[in-house]
Amino acid sequence: MPRAYAFEVSYKGMLVFSKLKGGYWPNLELVSYKCMMAYMDDRQGKNIDQWLAGNTPLKEGGFRTS
Repeated sequence: MPRAYAFEVSYKGMLVFSKLKGGYWPNLELVSYKCMMAYMDDRQGKNIDQWLAGNTPLKEGGFRTS
């Protein structure tokens, strides 16, 4: 069911980005990168949890979990 003021992106039913969860509008490059990486890792049978909403890649490497 759609929610008011929501902007959400999902992959196979898993939330990749949520404006409601993060509290901010998306950075297009970050959301597209997370979608691409989730797809590529999923194709290779890898765990894609790191690409889901609440996990943000850091410039210096690794991830920040919100």
